[in-house]
Amino acid sequence: MQLSDKEKQTLLDCADTLENELTENQKYLDLLNKVFILHKVEGFSRNLRKEITKNSRWYFLDNGIRNAVIANFNPVHARNDICALC
Repeated sequence: MQLSDKEKQTLLDCADTLENELTENQKYLDLLNKVFILHKVEGFSRNLRKEITKNSRWYFLDNGIRNAVIANFNPVHARNDICALC
């Protein structure tokens, strides 16, 4: 599951509000990774030159927290992001 634009904007707004620096945000991401809320997947490519430039992605392991971030608590049958949750 990849972060949507709304989720990214929410995280960016939080970072701006808290005035955290990049290193501080990295500490938070590392902590969330250690407590199994987020999971980092490194960029991958069969071409080693491209692999160096590939960006990592962060995925929510706990969909409840993801739903709280995007404020979407609709039942499964009424969700518009059902395929993103699979």
